[in-house]
Amino acid sequence: KLVSPGGVERAAKLAGMKLRQVISENDSSLTLLLLDADKDLTCQLGPELTSRMVDAQPHVPTYSVIVPPEFETWFAASAEILFDKMLDSDDLSRILDPEGNRLGKTWIREHCFNRSYSEVIDQPKFSNRMDLEKTLERSSSFRRLVNRTKRLFELS
Repeated sequence: KLVSPGGVERAAKLAGMKLRQVISENDSSLTLLLLDADKDLTCQLGPELTSRMVDAQPHVPTYSVIVPPEFETWFAASAEILFDKMLDSDDLSRILDPEGNRLGKTWIREHCFNRSYSEVIDQPKFSNRMDLEKTLERSSSFRRLVNRTKRLFELS
């Protein structure tokens, strides 16, 4: 697990090694850590993990975005696009504030009609299909990711 002692440090070193394999010495590089907070406080977890990654790879600019509470919250923000079945009026109201309503894996599992939800299978597919504008409008953590990414590109 990344948050365990040594976990994020190993990941940072591996990312640094992979970066060095694919970029030239004169190219800019950075590491962006994106993970869900589960039950941890994002305001504590993000800075802690970033600090540990910087300690492990001090020569690589490192940033983190922690999704509260789960990555699936972003999918809920775009649910009317992702799910073929019509959502009821309660669902349509709740997806306007997926983080405030704590819509995560459980909610997604309940709305994957006629099949089960699999992180490995569904996350890439849902990520590809989600409505980025709706997710940006409805999710403060997604806005934070977009704004952080914009700043990173402006700095490089």
